[in-house]
Amino acid sequence: MSQEMQSLLWHLKGVVVPLLHKILERIENMGTVLDTLTADVAAATTVEDSAITLLQGLKAQLDAAGTDPAALQALSASIESETAKLAAAVTANTPAAPPPAPTPAPTPDNPTP
Repeated sequence: MSQEMQSLLWHLKGVVVPLLHKILERIENMGTVLDTLTADVAAATTVEDSAITLLQGLKAQLDAAGTDPAALQALSASIESETAKLAAAVTANTPAAPPPAPTPAPTPDNPTP
């Protein structure tokens, strides 16, 4: 093999090997992101299933209460209490909205941004 060919191969090795390392790092990162996403989907599914169960239970309670005013009043109080708990949980676990982007200061070229 000629000296020129060996030099070219060493140069290519110096370029290709770091690129392969970067590719492997990105693949590993994608695995981590996929694991996180899978966990998030599972958590969302659990919450959705819980909401479905809650609504089905509410329907059953309404059916059972019939037209009995005392049973309907107790069910109303229960719904109000559970609604407050759900609202508090949603508020506590919802990230704050990011602040709006600052408005650029006027410049002589653009007096009104």
